[in-house]
Amino acid sequence: MEEALGWLDRAGTSAPFCLLVAFQAPHERIASDPKYVRPYARRPHKPGEDLYYANVTEMDAEFGRLLAYLDRRGLRENTLVVFTSDNGPETLGRHPDAWRSHGSAGPLRSRKLSLYEGGCRVPGVLRWPGRIRAGAVSSEPVSSVDLLPTFCELAGVPPPGRRLDGASLAPLFAGRPVRRQTPLHWHYYNAQDGPVAALREGDWKVLGIPARPCPRPPGGFIGPEDLDYIFGTQLAGFELYNLAADPGEKLNMAQSEPERLRRMADDLVRLRREVLAEAPRWDLRSTGPRAAVTERERQMWR
Repeated sequence: MEEALGWLDRAGTSAPFCLLVAFQAPHERIASDPKYVRPYARRPHKPGEDLYYANVTEMDAEFGRLLAYLDRRGLRENTLVVFTSDNGPETLGRHPDAWRSHGSAGPLRSRKLSLYEGGCRVPGVLRWPGRIRAGAVSSEPVSSVDLLPTFCELAGVPPPGRRLDGASLAPLFAGRPVRRQTPLHWHYYNAQDGPVAALREGDWKVLGIPARPCPRPPGGFIGPEDLDYIFGTQLAGFELYNLAADPGEKLNMAQSEPERLRRMADDLVRLRREVLAEAPRWDLRSTGPRAAVTERERQMWR
């Protein structure tokens, strides 16, 4: 946050600006200021839980510094602020030092490294006084891929001259639904619990199961041995859920909704094919730093 506020001071705020603040917190390895740990240390908790909650609280306090800065500089009314997370909670114990990772996805299924709702549904907060009503709540599903077209529309500039997966969120500010040409979709080639692709259409969500599981553990960097799997594995099975009636994704409706399943599965297969056609096939046989990182991680998984 020090770097972010310093950047704003140096750049000046008389002209339009776009500032991205990407916190490490509360990702492992977690280290929290003792003043934030003390309130949680007095409560019963699992080992490291007080450190995790303190880390979230510290991040919240630091983000508050940014909002206070915007207010002091008179930028409150004409600055759109977006706060969100990248994935659900990490409590998998994948790393020897990850004993401070805690949190819960509540009633949602699974967690980080998953395409079930517990892995990819996270809260988001937007602040723009005068344009977004304070305290308003929306259940419209949106994604970070929507931010670019949103910013372009609000700035009055055309989006890049290529097809975008996202859609502008500006209609939401007036209480209208988002107009999508491409359904929301996700791809994660070595997810932790089966599905490697997902598509959302209204209240319905379809997940694609690969013909064969990824040959290595979930998460981590992409190595040379992964490319054939990523580009060559087909979706061989599908699950279908109605998230309005079943947010915990407990009732697979693939058999009771065959026509809907067929249509959504076809769309998912098509979009996945388009994503792979656009994706680079990197040469990862280098002996440079990237290969060294990959080898260290390979040793860790062993």
